[in-house]
Amino acid sequence: MPTTTAPASAPATPATTAAPATTAAPAVDPRSQITFPQVQGTCDNGQLSASGAYVNNNPQTYTFSFTVTFFNSAGQVLGQGNGTVAHAPPHSRGPFGAAGSCTDVNGAASHREQVTSITPG
Repeated sequence: MPTTTAPASAPATPATTAAPATTAAPAVDPRSQITFPQVQGTCDNGQLSASGAYVNNNPQTYTFSFTVTFFNSAGQVLGQGNGTVAHAPPHSRGPFGAAGSCTDVNGAASHREQVTSITPG
């Protein structure tokens, strides 16, 4: 009677673990990439006219709205205006204008700009 031998079993393969999932770096708020390096304002009969330059440091085109506020040395608001820049190209610098109300910005000790809304395109 012939004898049969079971085939040798293949050596066990070590268990493999999946590579850890990569986590993307947190997205940078595109508002934080808009700066206003140059700002000036005039007040005429309670009407603020502000102008200057913005810089879009984002890697894509954005349209954004912003406020510009002028303060005296005591931190009191002297004037505030609103503006919009349409289709600011990536990594670009350009002019802006804003309008609003004021008491007197000639004595402004400081100003602050804040992007209030931003959309791609």
